Amino acid sequence: MQCKFTKSNNKQCQARALKNQRYCFFHDPKKKKIRERASSIGGKNSKKSILNLPAKEIKGISDVIEIAGETVNLLRKGQIHANLGNSIFKGCKLLVTSFETKEEQELIERMEMLENSIQRGFFIENEEQYKSQNQSN
Repeated sequence: MQCKFTKSNNKQCQARALKNQRYCFFHDPKKKKIRERASSIGGKNSKKSILNLPAKEIKGISDVIEIAGETVNLLRKGQIHANLGNSIFKGCKLLVTSFETKEEQELIERMEMLENSIQRGFFIENEEQYKSQNQSN
């Protein structure tokens, strides 16, 4: 049976009424205190989002993986709210992408350096040797 509540726009609520009741949970006048309590609990849980963790220097992907692992454990223990964990995971994904992009760019630069040295007829073993060879030409 459909909820008998009429909204301010004169449309009837589309939710199903509670068993043997005229209204759904959200419109049943008898459930007002339960709704208020649930809302209060929800509000308190959302305030758990403040973490007091020390700053961590992130130098590479292994540091990001460590942070992600710590976050999983905090979530499993119920020590942080899921929304905060999700934010941390999104930050981790952004960091991993940034590190991968940086590594790819460095690899491209090394390959170009090697290609240039081969075209000039000599083989360079490292970047310093390449720079010194280019300064002398």
